[in-house]
Amino acid sequence: MYSVIKPLLTEKSAAKMSEGLYVMTITEGATKTSVAQDLKKLFNVEVTGVRIINLPAKKVRFKARKGTQSAIRKAYIQLKKGQQLPGFEVKKEDRKADKEKA
Repeated sequence: MYSVIKPLLTEKSAAKMSEGLYVMTITEGATKTSVAQDLKKLFNVEVTGVRIINLPAKKVRFKARKGTQSAIRKAYIQLKKGQQLPGFEVKKEDRKADKEKA
């Protein structure tokens, strides 16, 4: 069983993808070495660094209902320079075309 669950796609993480930094949610028992080994096995890329962050559960309210948002464990994964994860490429917009339209 792999320790990487899914990618965490936000505006901030999408901006960092061009630099080779990816953000993924991981399982509770995952370690830095297990995450690096799993990515090497799945995508055949070389991982240079892994940082793991544990986010606590939050109490939330939606309208009149109270609840909890579950805790998340995420990993910031730095790949070797020049490597990318397949399927995670961010398309760069042509800025000249945007300026001409305006």
